[in-house]
Amino acid sequence: ALVDTIMTMARHIDLDVVAEGVETEPVFSFLRERGCPTFQGYFFGRPCTSEEFTARFLGADQASVI
Repeated sequence: ALVDTIMTMARHIDLDVVAEGVETEPVFSFLRERGCPTFQGYFFGRPCTSEEFTARFLGADQASVI
């Protein structure tokens, strides 16, 4: 009920919602089903160095450029 209330309040006052600490697929599904648009947490990726981030998300060929 609390998540539904927060999502409803955010929509009414035109706020963006970011769910933090999403660590499992069931939690991700639960929040997505309730209309949460943005997520952050270990379910999506663990902390990494800037070099690891660059290689993973920009491609290894750009890692040496940055």
